[in-house]
Formats: sequence, structure tokens, C-alpha cells
Amino acid sequence: MDLVGRYLDLVEAEMRRDPEMREGQAHYVALCRGWPHLHEQIAGTERDCFSVDRRLPAFLAWVEEALAAEQRAAGGSEADDRPRAPTPPLAQPNGGATVR
Repeated sequence: MDLVGRYLDLVEAEMRRDPEMREGQAHYVALCRGWPHLHEQIAGTERDCFSVDRRLPAFLAWVEEALAAEQRAAGGSEADDRPRAPTPPLAQPNGGATVR
């Protein structure tokens, strides 16, 4: 599984664990649990979506780039050389609608 897929699985697990959690919080917590060193780079910035969901699109764009860099640094694919379908961009929350 690629890193974006692993990240999305963590987000889904967070939302199942706490159904009252806002979407931005679930994404933020998933990053913190899976990649604490990346969390440190985004905490308190204009992309920090824990308290403000409308920051989620900027957060997702940053996470997608950061995880792609992590994947490249780790040598690309995980255990094998089988061709893989391209990873779709991270989904925009609420169909891209602004959340306030």
C-alpha cells in the first residue's frame, strides 16, 4: 500500500473511533499518529486544519506532496516492482465546498 492509501486508512479509522470528530481534526490526528515528524512541520501554520476545517484543502495538498516525498525517499514502491495505478489526489472535503 502506498503512503497516501495508508494515510487515508488512518483518517477513516479516526472518524470511526470518534464519530463526533470534525473532518479537519480526523485528518490532523491521522497525520500526527502516522507521521509525527510531518505533523511538527504543519502544526500552527496556515495549513493546520485541526481547529479550522476551511484549511483542509491546503492541508491535503501539503500532505499529498509530503507523503510523495516520503515515498520517493523510501525508494518508491514498497515490497515489489509490480506496476501500480497512479494514486488519485486526496479527496477534497465536502466535494470541495468551503466549510466554516
